[in-house]
Amino acid sequence: MRDEKKFHTVEGKRLPLRRVNSARLVSPTKDSHLCHVSARLARSTRLGIDTKVPTDFLVVRGDTDKLEEIRDYPDVKCTRSVFTDENGLELALTDDVLVKFTDKIGYEERQELCKKLNCSIIEDTGDLWRIRVLDLDDDAPLDVANNLSEEAEVVFAEPDALQKAEYTAVTPPTDTLFANQWHLHNTGQGGGTAGADVDALGAWGITYGSPKIRVVVHDTGVDITHPDLKANIVSGWDFDNNDADASNNNGPHGTACAGVIAASRNGKGVVGIAPSCKISPLRAAGAHTWSTWAKTFEWAAKHGEIISCSWTISENNILSDAIRKAIREGRKGRGIPVFFATANGSSSTIGYPAKLAETIAVGASTNKDVRPGYSNYGSGIDFVAPSNGGTRAIETTDVQGKYGYNKKSGAAGNYCKANDGSGFGGTSSATPLAAGVAALMLSVNPLLTVKQVRKILQETAVKIDSNNAKYDANGWSKYYGYGRIDAAKAVKAAKAFRPVALRAHNGQYVCAEGGGGQEVVANRDQLATWETLQLIDLGNDNVALRVHNGQYVCAEGGGGQKVVANRDLRKSWETFKLIKLGKNKVALQAKNGQYVCAEGGGGGKVVADRNKIANWEAFELVELGPDNKVAFKAHNGQYVCAEGGGGQKVVANRDLRKSWETFEVIDLGNGNVALRVHNGQYVCAEGGGGQEVVANRDRIGSWETFQLIDLGNSKVALQAKNGQYVCAEGGGGGKVVADRNKIANWETFKLEKL
Repeated sequence: MRDEKKFHTVEGKRLPLRRVNSARLVSPTKDSHLCHVSARLARSTRLGIDTKVPTDFLVVRGDTDKLEEIRDYPDVKCTRSVFTDENGLELALTDDVLVKFTDKIGYEERQELCKKLNCSIIEDTGDLWRIRVLDLDDDAPLDVANNLSEEAEVVFAEPDALQKAEYTAVTPPTDTLFANQWHLHNTGQGGGTAGADVDALGAWGITYGSPKIRVVVHDTGVDITHPDLKANIVSGWDFDNNDADASNNNGPHGTACAGVIAASRNGKGVVGIAPSCKISPLRAAGAHTWSTWAKTFEWAAKHGEIISCSWTISENNILSDAIRKAIREGRKGRGIPVFFATANGSSSTIGYPAKLAETIAVGASTNKDVRPGYSNYGSGIDFVAPSNGGTRAIETTDVQGKYGYNKKSGAAGNYCKANDGSGFGGTSSATPLAAGVAALMLSVNPLLTVKQVRKILQETAVKIDSNNAKYDANGWSKYYGYGRIDAAKAVKAAKAFRPVALRAHNGQYVCAEGGGGQEVVANRDQLATWETLQLIDLGNDNVALRVHNGQYVCAEGGGGQKVVANRDLRKSWETFKLIKLGKNKVALQAKNGQYVCAEGGGGGKVVADRNKIANWEAFELVELGPDNKVAFKAHNGQYVCAEGGGGQKVVANRDLRKSWETFEVIDLGNGNVALRVHNGQYVCAEGGGGQEVVANRDRIGSWETFQLIDLGNSKVALQAKNGQYVCAEGGGGGKVVADRNKIANWETFKLEKL
């Protein structure tokens, strides 16, 4: 039985496939009819015919040994493999492969390339060719497609796989009180307006959240033993008593906020908008000095990816500095989104700290999609989120016992109710709802910056109460901000963002210099924050590029002058045609038809004034996806480990694979990779590669770049900048070095994909 790793190449990325040993696609011989072969195989008690595929294909399922036998039947030409992708979607190989060529290869060269791989040409019109694989091996169409994908003259090649689309519908949670949670799914219950919600079901069709995303509920404390919360609680801190017990059974406010974010999807009680994310509770229910309030954000920035704050306080400098630092420096420079309530004072001025330009200010809307009178509005408001004020309050978790909002005893008293006066509401409830939506966004795309999170939430918000809102030309209203947040649209947009880098002809990276507000340049040797771009797919090969501060790249001045990155709105000059040139190479064409160019040898400004594509108009598209996790096993079977928290030497002496034995592989193109360890730092072949390999670098430079050499059978070697190979020295039981001139046993590692 085959067990080697298989993959499908899509846009230069290898997407893993898992073999389905209990199924095959069967091709009859030339003189045999498909229906006759099907009828004969159906008579076997060990096989079954898949009736859900078109009648011109035959997919057989059943006993693995029997499926192996049918390849030798006289009326069967061959069988083809069936696989599932990472999402569990099944695909069956057919005999055909589809190939798209660049315009740099002629007709005869295309013919020779196909024939070399033992294929016959079925359709040869235009750039897209259909070829039939003559090799009878089960995997041959996939192998041929992957081999063709490696050719410089091929844009893409893939098997013409047989696959049924999966039509999914999200089943509402079975949690007993979900029907009352109109803010998640408003059907008009209680006299509300159907659809006046955040479309939680649409968002859950994409994700319920990741347990890697922690939301700090900066509040009065959380009932950490609540049956609907305890599964999602991680370590917290109590600033009132200066200990690690952040519970508060006398103050229900924080517990209600926590439930809005991440009450468990467990078949009982309520459910949060991000029910698979985690809550990191921070208790600050009492009075504290401003310096202590500042320290709360120092703690929060280390213990969460998002901070939710449903409170106001007097303006002061030290707290502002602490909040800004968390927003600016958190999550290793990507920033921590900090959500604040606008306040409930019926005022035209939003509260502090919500009024800080760096925070995300959240007002409230009702179950009838209008602003309630209590919700503060005015300059600085970003958007609104559903809360009480129409005919219903918010149903969420309450502290257990007599000190909750709900004074009932037993399980009934564990929840704030939407319709009996014990419900939760105000901008206090709207804020954690928005923070929970952001948690879903980071779950699907953890590389988003804080400014990108804000921008997505703004751009995907629904414009409600249009007659009274008075939205301006930019879509902003002093009453509603950019509208009522929409979780489904926001999560979909976050997932569609592709974190990439663009490398010019001389190997240097494109950078949105000066905070993105000046010229775009192409002269950076290292890949860091301002060299990371978000590629937004707009359909029909059109894309937009958004930089670290959330602004768009623009081909200013009709495309004939400099390229800048300082536009708040995406219009015509912020849209580019993405032209694929093969082998991860692309060109960008501006609105006027001219091409983006890394002028001056790539060492100066980027312009958009070239009439044809040549070297400096071609860029290498470097994908920076966050989820390519692997482990390396040395010759003696022990794992490579980024010892000492990743800040010291790399060793190869661990028997178990845990967090420090797991590496994220970042594909830099042309076989080059970087390795990021558990704490976010990069592996480096220090000292010219001739000394110990360490894992303490914040950026990718030349010594943090390795050539990943595929040796077959999941074996690889790593070659450092100086051409020497990484070695698990001392039998693999000691330090890892990079000073070997050839690949032998200790320079060979088994690559375990996770």
